[in-house]
Amino acid sequence: MRVVVALHGMIPLPGEVVTGNGLRAWSLGESLRNHGHEIIYLTRELDVKASRTPLPPNVRLEVFAHPEDMREMISGLHPDVLLICQWEILDHLDTAEIRAPIITDLFAPRLLECQFQPMRLESEMIRWIDCVRKSDGFICSHERQRYYYATWLALAGFDSRQIDIAIAPMCAPPFPAPKGDRREPALFVAGGVFWPWQDMKHPSAVLVETMDAAGKGKLVIYGGPYPIAGKRREQESFDNPFQELLGHKRVSFEGMAPHDALLEAYGKASVAFDVMMKNAERELAFSFRDLDYLHAGLPIIVPDHAQIAGDIQSFDAGWVVNPADAKSIAQAVKEAINKPDVVKRKSANARRLAETRYSLAETGRALHALVAGVRKHSRNETLFAVTARIANDSYKERDRRVKEIDELRIAREEITELKIRLRASTDEHESARRDAQEAENEITGLRTETAWMKDKISRLEQALIEKEAELRGEQAGALAIKQRLENDLSAARDIIARREAQLREAGDRAEELSRERGMFKEEAARNKDKAEKLQADLTVAFNQYNRLETTAEQARLQSEKDRLELNLRLQHLDQELRRTIAESDNSLRKALAEADGLSRKVTWLENELKVKEGDYLRKEAEARDLYPRIDALLVELDQVRRERDRLAEELNAIKRSPSYRLIQAARQKTGLLK
Repeated sequence: MRVVVALHGMIPLPGEVVTGNGLRAWSLGESLRNHGHEIIYLTRELDVKASRTPLPPNVRLEVFAHPEDMREMISGLHPDVLLICQWEILDHLDTAEIRAPIITDLFAPRLLECQFQPMRLESEMIRWIDCVRKSDGFICSHERQRYYYATWLALAGFDSRQIDIAIAPMCAPPFPAPKGDRREPALFVAGGVFWPWQDMKHPSAVLVETMDAAGKGKLVIYGGPYPIAGKRREQESFDNPFQELLGHKRVSFEGMAPHDALLEAYGKASVAFDVMMKNAERELAFSFRDLDYLHAGLPIIVPDHAQIAGDIQSFDAGWVVNPADAKSIAQAVKEAINKPDVVKRKSANARRLAETRYSLAETGRALHALVAGVRKHSRNETLFAVTARIANDSYKERDRRVKEIDELRIAREEITELKIRLRASTDEHESARRDAQEAENEITGLRTETAWMKDKISRLEQALIEKEAELRGEQAGALAIKQRLENDLSAARDIIARREAQLREAGDRAEELSRERGMFKEEAARNKDKAEKLQADLTVAFNQYNRLETTAEQARLQSEKDRLELNLRLQHLDQELRRTIAESDNSLRKALAEADGLSRKVTWLENELKVKEGDYLRKEAEARDLYPRIDALLVELDQVRRERDRLAEELNAIKRSPSYRLIQAARQKTGLLK
């Protein structure tokens, strides 16, 4: 037979964190596969997206994105039996579209869980009754749950003589048990998802106090919030039940871990601690974490109200304590710390318990019989069931209206945000326009400054040319003076030579002309003074020439230096000018591009705003049209309630009548009524 197993969550895979929903669906599906059935798992797309591990080759998994897709997919798979692992899935199914019989797993007391969460218990009860009426068979995980659900199914219109609740026990995890004996003495572990109905503060405090008193022992916590809760209102972030112990030297918190890695970590511990305070949910639930502990060979310290407590005691697979009695908890912890032989014996018994009571064979025995014999059943239209269906439809309509109002509110907020963004875009556009104008003004200023600098450069070049011409003129004058002085010097030298010749002649003639000697001496003295004066003039001329030559050279060097500095300055100014013009052009182009993009964005936002405003007006009109229908449904519900009260009064009156008592007495005598 082809069995489609529908679940919320992901089946267990190596390297992935797993939830109880996935473990339960896997154990049910694989136990049926062992009986020869074809199994197809069906889950939500959002539960599969986070998985990175490929599926085993023999596992077929189909996913759906929306409830409408799920209905179509189930019809396309043509199952012989549809196995629903969470009853909430039934709220999205129309039994008229599904020919296969439906089996629903009631492994968790969801209605009791609601009392610990911010939910309306009344609406969940009505929803539960309306949903389970779509089923043709039921399973649960142990005997206590079977008795609990029997009354609820009677309220939903099921006859216990026709439909029974089969028991499919929980199953140990699919991964191999840790091998070897690598356990650390006095190492306690506690794991699993944190839920508000799990109160471990007092028991865990006693555990730590006992370890402190013994001077040894350690508690490692593997846990965290529900991994696929998302943003559902009923899955708010719950407090860590070990919050007050965090930071203690004997306590470490490791968070959530992949399932196979978690079992490996359990294989290194010595004892599991799973003691929670008593409440109705804890008495009816069965913790998946306990199966992980047993599978890893960990003896467990459990409370006496837990469903598994009887098996722990009969198999000697741990310790059963009173969660409200500190001495009871401390005694078990002391034995786990100080008696390793006892821990070793209980460890072997824990693994034996997992293999004996919580195997795939045990899970599939009653389930296989139910799958093989389940048929479509008719339901009794009880007053409570009819009322539940009408009320659930009203709640659905209310939820739909609330959802639409929320969508309208979100649309209004989006419109407001779009308006804000539009104003911001307009401001950005205006700012970009101002920036572009400022950039353009800056470019104009730079161009004006560039023209002024070019004019200044032209003037400097003209001044340089004039300076060079002046220097060339001064150099020519210096050369002329030098030539003149050289001519004067040559003439002076000629005069000196002539005068010396004359002096020699005068000396020769002095012997002959003694009378003229004095005159010649005086003339010689005068000529000598004149020669010395000419020599001094020549020296002054040479010095003046040298000064003029030095001045000319310095002027030429300074002119060359000024010219080089001016060329360097001109090159620098030209580079600055080119860079400034390029940056300005880039800024202008960027500003113009941003302005153009903002203009297009403004146009798009205006169109989007018009669309959103149209959707808002349409949805607001639809919401107004729903008001009369909701009022009519409320009136109809009130009429049904009055009719129910009237029928109840008539029924009570009939039961009080003497004839009814006589009929009841006659039935008891004839054995027709148990």
